[in-house]
Amino acid sequence: MELQQFDHHFPLKKMGKTWDSIPAEKGSVSDLDSKVIAKFCEMAVKKK
Repeated sequence: MELQQFDHHFPLKKMGKTWDSIPAEKGSVSDLDSKVIAKFCEMAVKKK
């Protein structure tokens, strides 16, 4: 099976969950990149 065809959501679907319902452990504010957040905000405003 090629990696591109692998449904990486399958294990979560099987458990009845989605990726956004699983907490990311050991994350903190210091892990966030201010440049990436600024770009995200810029793109969100443009899309709006």
